[in-house]
Amino acid sequence: MAHAPNRPVLSAADVLFLINTTQVGVGIFRMAREHITATGSDAWLVPLLGGLAVALLLGAAYALLARHARGNWLDLGDTLLSAPLNAPFRVAFFAYCTLQAAAVTAAFVDILAILTFPTIHRYILSLLLFLPAWYALSGGIHVLAKLGLFTFLITIWMVALGYYPLREADWLNLLPVLDTPPATLLRQAANSGFEFSGFEMFLFLFPYLDDRRRAFRAALWGHGITTLVYAYVVLITIVYFGKEQIRHVLYPLLDLFRVVALPVMERFEMFMLSLWLFQIVATVGAYLWMAAEILNRWPRIQPHRHVLAFVAALALYAALPESYLAIERLSGWSGKAGLALVVVTLLLYGIGHFVRKRGTGYAKGGSPAAG
Repeated sequence: MAHAPNRPVLSAADVLFLINTTQVGVGIFRMAREHITATGSDAWLVPLLGGLAVALLLGAAYALLARHARGNWLDLGDTLLSAPLNAPFRVAFFAYCTLQAAAVTAAFVDILAILTFPTIHRYILSLLLFLPAWYALSGGIHVLAKLGLFTFLITIWMVALGYYPLREADWLNLLPVLDTPPATLLRQAANSGFEFSGFEMFLFLFPYLDDRRRAFRAALWGHGITTLVYAYVVLITIVYFGKEQIRHVLYPLLDLFRVVALPVMERFEMFMLSLWLFQIVATVGAYLWMAAEILNRWPRIQPHRHVLAFVAALALYAALPESYLAIERLSGWSGKAGLALVVVTLLLYGIGHFVRKRGTGYAKGGSPAAG
């Protein structure tokens, strides 16, 4: 498959790690409490349902891209809808990507400020994330891909540490099974948009792919790993805390890591947070890169797209509230907004595809009456 000139080509492995590290950011810290509070002992089903829905969205988007685009998702919109009609979606996606970068930074800085550095100003803490993200962004998509591989390797092994809370698990907390109404499960799965946001990365990687079919399968694998990790975390949280105790836990994942007892280390959760900095930098860098890609459409802006994306995210971060509840609400809203943008554009681009296909058929075979 030919690719655009002067553009780096990404392997399937690069795509897998980019999708996974963009998705697994800060939402995993409080995700379990929200799902268990809403759906009780069936909360472990919520990530599976949400993951399935996102996989279907990815499949539908790939089907459209494979038929039309040599550019990214929004370039496809210019082809199917026309550039003027698609311009509002470019603006909306740019706002979404910069807002996500700011929201992820604010949420993680809130964790650091509460648990680790309560006396340091939050703007200083935010620079620990924004400046490395800017450096990775400036290096291009290949640097972000290698950062994704690095963060995956230094964090995935933590899955094995679930052994420690499972030693004290009460498996009766999983009862009753399938007691939650399906409508409630589906509603909560729709509310998990912030945890699964990041899958849109694949829609912007298309011009950089050589073997697009393999890359799509790799994207599904990366998303599948995210889904299974989320379900695993929620399951352990249920059996360790239970439905009542979880209501009083702010960040369940950190409390689970407090149970880890290693002979060479005290307070493992602090070590975990230090490694998770790289994960957040990779996530923020990926969103800034997507925002910069959107600006490629305008030639006058294109040389300064990285700076503009970075400044926009910084400005949004400065405008965000510092309270935990406000950040939590903002994260939930931005995740839903991202899902809504993908769904709406998918529907409109799909309609545009069928209109063009029908028009092409008429042009080749004449009108129905003429036949």
